[in-house]
Amino acid sequence: MAHAASPVPPASSGEITYARVAAIALPVVLSNAMVPLQGAIDTAIIGNLGHASYLAAVALGATVIHFVFAVFNFLQMGVSGLTAQALGASDRRRVMNTLVRAGMIALAIAAMLIVAKLPVRAGAMSRSKAAPRRPASPDATSTSASGARRPS
Repeated sequence: MAHAASPVPPASSGEITYARVAAIALPVVLSNAMVPLQGAIDTAIIGNLGHASYLAAVALGATVIHFVFAVFNFLQMGVSGLTAQALGASDRRRVMNTLVRAGMIALAIAAMLIVAKLPVRAGAMSRSKAAPRRPASPDATSTSASGARRPS
């Protein structure tokens, strides 16, 4: 079975180069930057609607999403170390096993979050001082969590 070429350029005799460090670090940096960036973009767009309640709802939603991502950050940190060890040992099978196990854990967590969406939303709203309101559409509270709005 042929394996795809590694995205990290090989170094002779364990030499650490800027290109190798950048190839490893850049995806992690971009991944960590996306969560707050989503909240900032939502705030910039909703801030133009003119109602403070809309902005407060987006801020609350961004905070909840950021909290959920931060709580489950253990998966990224744990898998990156195991993958680095396997990649350093040139053990492609162990790299793939780590990927599959992490994917299964991530899918299980995603399924639990989807099932727990309503209780999590209710808990977040109970901790806020906001008066309960009916969302403008059934999908309005699901957009940030799913990343895309379902077609109407």
